[in-house]
Amino acid sequence: MDIVNQVKEQYARILQVDDWGHLLEVASFHFKNAAKLKKKDVNHPSHKLLIRNSLKRLHLGIGMELLLKAAFLKNGICVNKLINLQQGQINAPQHQFDSLNANQINPKDTFTLGALISKINIILGDIDASIVEGMKIAMTFRNKEGHISFPKHEFDESNYQAIEASVTYIYENLFDLKVHFKISMISGQKGTFKFLK
Repeated sequence: MDIVNQVKEQYARILQVDDWGHLLEVASFHFKNAAKLKKKDVNHPSHKLLIRNSLKRLHLGIGMELLLKAAFLKNGICVNKLINLQQGQINAPQHQFDSLNANQINPKDTFTLGALISKINIILGDIDASIVEGMKIAMTFRNKEGHISFPKHEFDESNYQAIEASVTYIYENLFDLKVHFKISMISGQKGTFKFLK
């Protein structure tokens, strides 16, 4: 077995419906870090702002993936990829656990964030395109920050506002939780991620 598969074995697990609470808790951790991380928190001699912003975008993308996986699981939908597909089955996050056999679920691989976003209507119904755009921005941030670093990045505040709106919408409509989410990106802004009563 090659090293990639050896390491994948360490993480092999079929995520179950009751795993949603843990995933939501970890997603919330990432959103809180994205909201509040400051330059002084970055241990780097010269590129504190660049690295802080990169870390914020990574936290947003990771948080979004875990949030959506929690949402699908809470709704009884398998987030592991499938193997041994039956006639007419599609390898996508749309199958209820009770419609699958254990031997059809791949414990070594889960659906990507892009696949989850493409099927979000299954659990959210018809939603405003701006909510989906916020999910896609978070995904793109994570993908780009995980692959490359540039000395400068064009800042577009509307990207962060779209993510805030998406995250807030998902928490309220899929978990019945109200959150106040503001990502601090410019001087003087106060970042916050907190649950409201």
